[in-house]
Amino acid sequence: MSNRLFIERTRFTSLDSHGNTVDESWGFRAYDDFATTYNNGCASLDELIAQSPEDLIRSLALDPIAGRPFVRFACEANQPIFIDDQPVEVPQDVADMVFED
Repeated sequence: MSNRLFIERTRFTSLDSHGNTVDESWGFRAYDDFATTYNNGCASLDELIAQSPEDLIRSLALDPIAGRPFVRFACEANQPIFIDDQPVEVPQDVADMVFED
């Protein structure tokens, strides 16, 4: 069985010691069988929802520590990244970017 890659839109909630919401942010989590990374760079839920699957992959690839290797693996293994329960191919401009190093 191959390693499947996922990106899920996510609401992040910070809680105080009593479990009360202190802060919320929006973004995504990316994960596979071996690793996970998070991005909470969206200012609002509307901004997150407006991002296309290709935009999410592009944002992930801009993280040189955790995101870029994830996207690079998808390209090398010729695998899609599953977003919104749909397989999405890495856009060519993003694939070119992750191999510039």
